[in-house]
Amino acid sequence: MSGTEPHRRGRLLHPRLILREARGPGSQALLFFCCAVLAMAALTARQQLDGAIDRALTGDIKSLAGADLAVRSSAPISKEIGTLAARLTAEGRVATSTVTSFYTMARTVTGDRSLLVHLKAVDGAYPLYGQVVLQSGQALGRRLQPRTAIVEAALLQRLGIGIGEPLAIGNTTLTVSDVLLQEPDRPVDFFSLGPRILVNTMDLTAMDLVDEGSRVSFALLFKVREQDDAAAIGKLLAARASPPGERIETFSSGEGRLFRLYDNFLFFLGLVAVFTLLLAGVAMQSTVAALLRSRRRNMAVLKTIGAPQRFLLANYLAMVLGIGLLGSVCGLLLGRLLAGAALLALAEVLPRGTALTFSPSGLLAVLATGAAVAVLFSFAPLWRLQQLRPALIFSDAPLPGRRGWRQLLPPLAAVLFLMAVVLGGVRDLRNGLLLAGITSAGLAAVAALTGLAILLLGRLRVAGLRLRLGLRGLFRPGNASWPVLFTLTAATGLLLTLFLVQRNLETAFTEAFPPEAPNLYLIDIQPDQVAALQRELGRAPLFHPIVRARVEAINGRPLDRERELEKRRDNLGREFSLTYRDRLLADETLIEGDAIFAPDRKGPQVSVLEYMARPNGIAVGDRITFNIQGMPVTAEVASIRRRTEQGLQPFFVFVFEEKTLRQAPHTFFAGIRVPPSERAALQNRVVALFPNISIIDLAATLELIGKTAGRFATGIRFFAAFSILAGLLLLVSSIAATRAARVAEAVYFKILGARRRFVAQVFAMENLLLGTVSAAAALLIAQLGGWYICSRRLDLDYHPFLGETGIGAAALVGLALTVGWLMAGPILRQRPVDYLRQSGEEG
Repeated sequence: MSGTEPHRRGRLLHPRLILREARGPGSQALLFFCCAVLAMAALTARQQLDGAIDRALTGDIKSLAGADLAVRSSAPISKEIGTLAARLTAEGRVATSTVTSFYTMARTVTGDRSLLVHLKAVDGAYPLYGQVVLQSGQALGRRLQPRTAIVEAALLQRLGIGIGEPLAIGNTTLTVSDVLLQEPDRPVDFFSLGPRILVNTMDLTAMDLVDEGSRVSFALLFKVREQDDAAAIGKLLAARASPPGERIETFSSGEGRLFRLYDNFLFFLGLVAVFTLLLAGVAMQSTVAALLRSRRRNMAVLKTIGAPQRFLLANYLAMVLGIGLLGSVCGLLLGRLLAGAALLALAEVLPRGTALTFSPSGLLAVLATGAAVAVLFSFAPLWRLQQLRPALIFSDAPLPGRRGWRQLLPPLAAVLFLMAVVLGGVRDLRNGLLLAGITSAGLAAVAALTGLAILLLGRLRVAGLRLRLGLRGLFRPGNASWPVLFTLTAATGLLLTLFLVQRNLETAFTEAFPPEAPNLYLIDIQPDQVAALQRELGRAPLFHPIVRARVEAINGRPLDRERELEKRRDNLGREFSLTYRDRLLADETLIEGDAIFAPDRKGPQVSVLEYMARPNGIAVGDRITFNIQGMPVTAEVASIRRRTEQGLQPFFVFVFEEKTLRQAPHTFFAGIRVPPSERAALQNRVVALFPNISIIDLAATLELIGKTAGRFATGIRFFAAFSILAGLLLLVSSIAATRAARVAEAVYFKILGARRRFVAQVFAMENLLLGTVSAAAALLIAQLGGWYICSRRLDLDYHPFLGETGIGAAALVGLALTVGWLMAGPILRQRPVDYLRQSGEEG
């Protein structure tokens, strides 16, 4: 084959040349392959999880909501709605089902064991959509007859009973007829305080558990016969509903909070995956630059024998795309395996029915995204081939590069493209843009901090020879010191921030649960039971009266409830538990007003907690109108209170005088401290005497919350670990890109009399500087981020945990040193005579 054959007219690509250059000496091609695998694995794992959760949520959205339309209330459904529902049913326009749910205590008939459960009373028409899955495989209507109960397996295990045995609930005894495996309208319950029980609505009266003021949720579900009629029926229901207690939901809005939760979770995972993809892209760019630099003499020879510019560009672009495509395919397979592992780890916080499926279109979209990223990040080094001159055959000078704003266009286009990929899968674009803005601001802060660190390192003057040489090595031509520093800082900062938030939450729970704090809470205590319960407890706990109500208006301006409910933090649109007392609690202090209530004012007065008053502009003297179980009450704000401790002690946003709420239907709750050895016996005695009273074990509740939060954090850390791998790959690619310069330095050091140990220490010092500065910057980022999230967003007292985060940062330094040592081994073994002979032959 003649020298000009590869580029003769009509043959732009030369496969043998492409394969020879890809298999050429050096590890750059392998590194580029690894970057492609990592990038594609992160993107595929996220895409597979996203698709699985999305299919579980939207595959049968009506089953998740349970109905086309629903009327929900904390009080029995009004007569107006009931009459309308009966008429629509008679006309054949709808089918209806009633559901009543609340927490209560279930106990064995002997009274030796009791358990808090989530009871759901349903009628014969339930469910309107989907299917209730039972262990027996039979239909719900056959197994759920009056005087029977269907329970989750956890109840049987904890109470020590089996199918066919009796179970006492309230003032009646039911027979366990089957085991509940799945409900269509309960995709996941993160913080369910007890196992679920399904009972027949006809048994509610005999239970005698629903009384005025009880915490009960009532729902009337509608299945519309003609879907075009749904909007008209929704308007009829809204016109007859009794606001604000009764609210109308459609199948698309019924699970809105659940969708937002997973949308935010997946969006954050997407940002982490795209961040990993971005870092891997930077590593690709560095690796491609090193790969082309190592082949520059081959390319110069080709140009000398007449190869045109387009021939070089086409063949080396084909080489890069070929390696990237092979890495992407391997990354797809690895990402699929990782998604399966993540699915198993997150199974308890994912919707039921979440499963991976094969989607050719989705995988092709991921593959196209990876290819686009490879092209965008490889464009700049490939484009510089046009500056290549035949004179490079006789020179070791690097390829010249153009400076200016045009150099920023490819990476900027890559960032915008990746952000569009993330936002393209977000249902709530406004929320996505907000989170993207916050993330971008955080990355910009990291970039500025690491840029400042590089600037300071460049001006640093040190005395030690090894440290001075190691510091100079950071600015070796072709070294990717700033990208490596940015990558390791951002990835480690993210992991440490997640760790700090989780540890502060755990500490908050611990501090909120001091030795003298109540560990059992008794709820739904009726007023006529207070004295008898106090005698049974043998102590005098503080009983807190509870009255359910909603805010209607502030200073005569009606509350925009829909807008309030869209707020991310606590809001005025929800239902509140009001209470009455004439004193502050031990953990409260006044910040406005001379006393909790002004003795000289007439009419109703209310005291408001600061955390609700400040964001809503509520001040002393304002007038708030409440809807208290159908009765409007307007009260003047007499004082603003602040909590002095962030514990789990009971607190109330709105506190009234006793004379204002005494006549309103209400219940009480109380907290008591019971030694663990006496807890079960006391619970059984109280439930046997007062079946309507529910008891919440605070320790078990905190454990449940901690486990659930930990599972979500595990999912995020799972993806964040990819970022650390991308940073290490970038460090490896940086060392590989400057291998020739490092070999030359090592040889010259040895010629001047330095031992291998000295050269190793110089290179180690370079990696030590990178790791130390990255660790310090990551610690700073994590402490600031952890403080902001805990103090400003979660209202927690912040603890820095310097020792534990310091260990995490030290691990990063150790990783950097280990990777640098592994990469430096072949360089240190280079003998001066071999290097000089090779250089002489090449010259």
